[in-house]
Amino acid sequence: MKPDSLQEVSSRVVSLVAELLGADASILIVSGRATAAHNLKPTTSWQRQLVEASSTSAQPFEWHLPEGTRLADGREAGRAIALQLRVAAEPLGFLAVLRAEGRGTFGPEDLGRLRALGPLLGPTFQAHLSTEVTTAVLSALAEACRATGTQELLEKAVEGTVRALGGSGGSVMLLNEKGELVVRAARGLPQDVVEGIRQPVGEGIAGYVARSGEPVLLTGPVRDPRFKGVDPGIDGAISVPLRGSRGVLGVLNVRRKAVGAPFDLGDLRLALTLAQGLAGALERAREAVEANEDRRHAVALFELGRLVQRMGDESESLRGALTMACDYLGARAGLIAQKLGDDQWNVLASHGFADREEDAPRAIEQLLREARATSADGTATLGASVPWRNDGTVYLGVSLEVGDVSGALVLGRDEARPFTINDISLADAVGMQISGLWEQLIARRDEGTRLIAEERQRIAHDLHDGLAQELSGVLLAIEGTQLALAQDPEAARRQLAKAIRSTRECLRDVRRYLTMLRWDDGLQEGTARQLEHVVAEAMRQGLPVELRADGKGPALPRDVQRTVLRVAREALTNAHKHSRARKVEVVLTQRDQVVLLSVEDDGAGFAVLDTMKRAPAEGRYGLVGMRERAESVGGRLEIASVPGRGTRLELMVPLVRSREGAGVSGPPREEGQVLAREMAAPPDTDSVEADDGEVRPKSLFRRLPTLLKR
Repeated sequence: MKPDSLQEVSSRVVSLVAELLGADASILIVSGRATAAHNLKPTTSWQRQLVEASSTSAQPFEWHLPEGTRLADGREAGRAIALQLRVAAEPLGFLAVLRAEGRGTFGPEDLGRLRALGPLLGPTFQAHLSTEVTTAVLSALAEACRATGTQELLEKAVEGTVRALGGSGGSVMLLNEKGELVVRAARGLPQDVVEGIRQPVGEGIAGYVARSGEPVLLTGPVRDPRFKGVDPGIDGAISVPLRGSRGVLGVLNVRRKAVGAPFDLGDLRLALTLAQGLAGALERAREAVEANEDRRHAVALFELGRLVQRMGDESESLRGALTMACDYLGARAGLIAQKLGDDQWNVLASHGFADREEDAPRAIEQLLREARATSADGTATLGASVPWRNDGTVYLGVSLEVGDVSGALVLGRDEARPFTINDISLADAVGMQISGLWEQLIARRDEGTRLIAEERQRIAHDLHDGLAQELSGVLLAIEGTQLALAQDPEAARRQLAKAIRSTRECLRDVRRYLTMLRWDDGLQEGTARQLEHVVAEAMRQGLPVELRADGKGPALPRDVQRTVLRVAREALTNAHKHSRARKVEVVLTQRDQVVLLSVEDDGAGFAVLDTMKRAPAEGRYGLVGMRERAESVGGRLEIASVPGRGTRLELMVPLVRSREGAGVSGPPREEGQVLAREMAAPPDTDSVEADDGEVRPKSLFRRLPTLLKR
């Protein structure tokens, strides 16, 4: 059975008290949370008069009413007596009874009865108040736990906090990317006030709380000049910080518009408890959002990576990459352009622009100037009007750098959905992928040009040294036959036979040349040379890398070469992002039957097993992707890492495949086992003794389900 609320109890008590004392009207105020009246309108003016009259006395007293005061039934009020309700000497509320004019006065006996009610009503109301507060707190926490998104969490938290503290209104203000406090959810505040609040940290009460991390309790009417725009009817306010694990996230504010019922230290402690719970829930919600963003990033980059692997025509590949970038970032327009000179740009691919692309160069220049001025990574948004801008569109620009060639990726979307920090981070990562695609397209174009020139030169030499000389011999044989035909027919026949043989040789040469022109033997830069480009790219980003290529072997198949380079790039990217390494060593070892790649750093290290287990839930696919790449070419990947002692990654790919096309000779691999060279431990142990005699975890991780299908 649901217990009666404080308001319900107050309404019944106020009527019973009037009946007990023979009064015509009565009014009851309990801690600003409940106000009940019998035959009297419970206006603010009534409340103020009662509070001001009783604030100096703990005993029943006669309440002198203003002349002309009328009861709800129309009669004029005559006499009144009142009492301040207390619990353990602390004020809890006020009780007053009134008689109509002509109904007589209250005598000592009435005052005694009213005094006797105080010790009975005070604890009763205190018990109901405690129950109601506890219920409200639990309800607020339950509602917050059921929230399915950050905004719903904030709205339910504000509503529950206001209810638990008996407030008349409240708000949650969170710090935005500019360091301003912005109202994200509110109750009891005008909408225009909520939408217009942008409060710098350090200004106003909330700004002070956000900067200092200390709570503020305001009692009585708020006259502090720092608290601008506050309703003068507010009788108190609480402002507490939302303190997360990495600092203040925002501020929780509650106000009370109730006469004579300011917030106290108990209310402040309750607000701090609720704020602590809200901050924890908010951090968890943000972590979930970040995990989803990481997954979105991973999927976007994976798809772009697949596009890079199967790149076709240059313009077609860039258009495909741009379309994917627009899809993942919700952009309705975009372009990729190459810079040719000052204010000179060549649009390589565009999406969603109907006209006026001729104005793009000036707009791109303006956008990238803002990018260089506002961010180190060359990413910025453009809100100002530009000639090519569609109305209601905000643009995001990312610089593209490929060696000596520079360009830009520009994306535009509805200004009602401005780009966020996460969007900018994703756009920067997408820009790096597009730069990589563009670099490969340029390299392929340059390589194609070089190969064509070399092939032409080789064919010219072959024609000169082979076919031209053969044809010269045929010509001489025919001329000799012509001379010998009349004088020596037998010699003429020999010359003709020689000419026929030479002609056949020429025909074979021609066929050989035609076959070579049609033959694609996968000519490309060697793996070591390509790996130098990968290492150089990592070093340009500030990672100290040492590369060593060891041994000789046959040219690697394209899929194997691609796997080696991709794993190296991913390992160096991880080292750059996470390891804080002072040194990274990359070793490529190539033999007749196997190719080995190792990447070792002296950085922070990590718990391999825990990371692999958390990967699906956190949407992180770097390690999984490397493992799948290795397995796709019959190779094996091993990772050995100890937190605080660095990480070693080894890739082994056989060049002589088994009949099934994967694996190497040797004992079969157990499910989930990673075979390690120089680090292997017996399968029945969980550690391995290193060269220095120290026991460390062996490089072993569980096989994960395939998360991304190729």
